[in-house]
Amino acid sequence: RNVAERAVVSVMMLCGGLMWAWIIGAVTQAVTTLDVKKIQYNQIYDQINWMLLDLGVERALTRNVREFLLNAVEVERRLEYSSLIKHLSPELRCKVCEDVFESRMNVVPYREPARTR
Repeated sequence: RNVAERAVVSVMMLCGGLMWAWIIGAVTQAVTTLDVKKIQYNQIYDQINWMLLDLGVERALTRNVREFLLNAVEVERRLEYSSLIKHLSPELRCKVCEDVFESRMNVVPYREPARTR
């Protein structure tokens, strides 16, 4: 009887462990694929790094290329906002733009804060 019980419990534990691993894998996959742009950026960054390494490009130039890529991703993300904002109504576009630019203008020291509406 003890041998049978141990075998059943062992099989159940194995099934439980496999199910737990499957759940963790599914959740991890879902979380890591949420940011498609970041995945694309990382792939391009890795490819360029390998290219620079393979071609034997000097360190200073490699550093400049990496710095450019880091800045380019920010610019590209901001440029994408103009296509996203087109999905809003004209009234909401105006309100979003006013809010964004008002907060940007209020950090200029010599400019008075914008009047609240």
